[in-house]
Amino acid sequence: MHLSATASRIKTILEQRDPAPPLAPAATWRSDLFDELRTASDAEMLAAPPKDDDMAQAVRSGLLLWNDALDTAHALAMSDDVDDDLARQTLDYWHGIMHRREPDYPNSKYWFRRVGVHPAFPSVLAAARAAVAAADSSGDDATALIATADEWDPFAFADLCERHETTDDATNAVLRAVQVAEIASLLDFSVRGAGGVAVER
Repeated sequence: MHLSATASRIKTILEQRDPAPPLAPAATWRSDLFDELRTASDAEMLAAPPKDDDMAQAVRSGLLLWNDALDTAHALAMSDDVDDDLARQTLDYWHGIMHRREPDYPNSKYWFRRVGVHPAFPSVLAAARAAVAAADSSGDDATALIATADEWDPFAFADLCERHETTDDATNAVLRAVQVAEIASLLDFSVRGAGGVAVER
């Protein structure tokens, strides 16, 4: 499964954001992208009809979150009526990221506890390591956390975001880069899930 042409264009624009999205945005980044994502259906985010509607919803939630549209992303990340465990877990992960960026760190951790160990964690950690390497930074808290991690720890990452949310230092810059890597990795997982691609649970 792939993103639709519209969603791919939006993703490319989001990937090119410079500087990277803030840890706790004050407002939606681009209103034109928000309007497109808000009015589109979940299925229109994908190049073919989804095999998993809940995962398609996760895709749109993720794109909205990347565009800093927290409220609308939040509404789409609700998992109360979701029966499939993996789709619920994925929506809860988006939900946790949204609250981390709100910022409401205790609430984000509540949702990360609901997530448990997500199958996307290995790819998130790999993407985070690549982001740290590209940042070419050393001696900051974010690089130290990622370099020594054996697995992705959303709680430790949330703690770092809380400590450096308003700082203007190397750690904040690396955290923002890792945040993008996390969002992009979970978005890719959600797209594949919407296409019914089997993943390890």
